[in-house]
Amino acid sequence: MPWRKRCKAATSTRWWAADPATAWRRLAAAGRRSAGSGLPLTVEEFHHGLRFGAIGKGDPAILIAPNGAANQRNLETAQSLANWGAHLIAIVDAADAQIAPLAQSVFTTPTAPEAMSPLLTLLPLHNLTIQLALHKMAGGYARPTFVP
Repeated sequence: MPWRKRCKAATSTRWWAADPATAWRRLAAAGRRSAGSGLPLTVEEFHHGLRFGAIGKGDPAILIAPNGAANQRNLETAQSLANWGAHLIAIVDAADAQIAPLAQSVFTTPTAPEAMSPLLTLLPLHNLTIQLALHKMAGGYARPTFVP
């Protein structure tokens, strides 16, 4: 489904990460891709124009930003999201001092070498997806009887 045609409902979540593989793995961890699942974007795609059609005031946005080579770009993404009024949920490591103050919700992982950081960011993201699923079910969502 093209990104312009996806659902703009408040339950939609956007995922940002430093590389496409991480963004898509995080979305896959959240469950079947549907209009309510979100749109994974790398921080570079976000800064090259897609942000204008991908984010709205109050939209939840998850920024996966462990310490590493993309620090500056992750900070710029967090600043843009905060300026547009998005509900920023940041997954950062203990060394972060700039992104966490911009976020409404923060998950902190231990500081680790950059190559190991994807393993550490999966745990808080998994916890977040469980909480989102519980909230959705409490609101009356019924799981489909078939699995495509």
